[in-house]
Amino acid sequence: MSGSAEIEWEIGLKPSSSAQRQQIAQRVVALAAVSPAGSLDLSADPVLAKAVHSARATVRGGAEPWSPAAAAAQRRERPGAARPAPGLTSPPRVYVHALYDEGATDEYTDGMGASDEESVAWTQTLLPALSLDGHWESLLFDISVKHKLLSYARSALAFASSGVDTHLVSCHRLLLLHGPPGTGKTSLCRALSHKLLARCADAFSAGQLIELNAHSLFSKWFSESGKLVGAVFAKVRELLDDPRSFVAVLVDEVESLAASRAAALNGSEPSDAVRVVNAVLTQLDSLKAYANVLVLATSNITAALDAAFADRADLSVFIGLPQMRARYMILASCVKELARAAVVSDVCEPGEFEPLVALVPAGGLDLSAIQRLTAQQGSATARARDAMDDEVPPAERERAAAAFRYSLMLLMLAQATDGWSGRSLRRLPLLAHAEAGGEGSLAYAPFLLAMHSAVLDRDADAANFEQRPPSCAGAQLPANARAERG
Repeated sequence: MSGSAEIEWEIGLKPSSSAQRQQIAQRVVALAAVSPAGSLDLSADPVLAKAVHSARATVRGGAEPWSPAAAAAQRRERPGAARPAPGLTSPPRVYVHALYDEGATDEYTDGMGASDEESVAWTQTLLPALSLDGHWESLLFDISVKHKLLSYARSALAFASSGVDTHLVSCHRLLLLHGPPGTGKTSLCRALSHKLLARCADAFSAGQLIELNAHSLFSKWFSESGKLVGAVFAKVRELLDDPRSFVAVLVDEVESLAASRAAALNGSEPSDAVRVVNAVLTQLDSLKAYANVLVLATSNITAALDAAFADRADLSVFIGLPQMRARYMILASCVKELARAAVVSDVCEPGEFEPLVALVPAGGLDLSAIQRLTAQQGSATARARDAMDDEVPPAERERAAAAFRYSLMLLMLAQATDGWSGRSLRRLPLLAHAEAGGEGSLAYAPFLLAMHSAVLDRDADAANFEQRPPSCAGAQLPANARAERG
């Protein structure tokens, strides 16, 4: 990065708060001016302490990467030294939004006039949602996927609000995330919709996330499925009639609604499936007239998608299995959460694991690299012991040594879980706790060893699954059963 940096604060107000956003923003700017970069002690301002549910900082621009976690780590190393964000030249930009805690509600197909069947057509969540607060930050990827998606979404809305002619500049405001199961595509879409409205709270007075239930839009009656699609999108357009209301439409596993028509006509698929795809494409085109909508779609099987649908996607992003660095960060975040819940505990805090991630090369660690890291730590420990540095209390030396040992164990776990999905990685702590007996709080060392054991068990189970006897070959397994294991 180059140029000047700018800190951005996202402030989420408690659902019960009646504070004015402008007043809160002014107080945040005033408090940030006397606080270390990336740090905000809300208790120092009674109004903020009463009104604010969450406060998160990010940085834009600057000559080097920076994050609040990095700044906090440096303050631990040098107490009293407040490191500003690199190149910081201006007051922070503050985004204030109210959080809703009403929860999700279901809308049914009954009464849409397409058939007498009743099923959940969509699930509706008010945005920004308390249930999604912090979700964006918890998603960990190897590259700047989140920055790319948020930048696209903001640009798409900016084009729409500026009245750019979509006949001259194509902009369907349709985003497609594709990749194997368990990689966080649906979670990323939900988090993006929340994040986008949090950033655009001044432009929209309200927001809604509409998650379409694709399977409910298929009817047993011939030609009724296309009518159901039209009826559902007609309801969506009613929500869009208010230009101050933002609507994000999420279609999970979109291949069930937008399957290739060529394949359907060449195979045994009924012609009604073709009508559904035609209806979906027509309805998507109708949404281009609205400046306050964003359509988010996910797919596990892009080869099955209709070419016309795929061509309408402004941006198509592959979300793959996490690489070494991301796996390490995911596992570290799991341990951090278990420490918060007192399921695991030790002399060091899990936040102290994080600095070691900078030593992880993009391609991962091999055995020789792990041995070098271990040797470096052993030499540093010996030098500290020989020097008998009175300025570093023994307890602090013990904490540092323990944090390094546990970080190394996490690195080895991350190396051993190559090919795992994020979903499987986040399931690992549960299996490890069960492996350790399923009761009480554990110290880090036995817990991390239990995680290693759970990895070995899962790999053995995966091998057995691949080598199942022929009698099992005809069993009716879920279509995504094998992929789910990853």
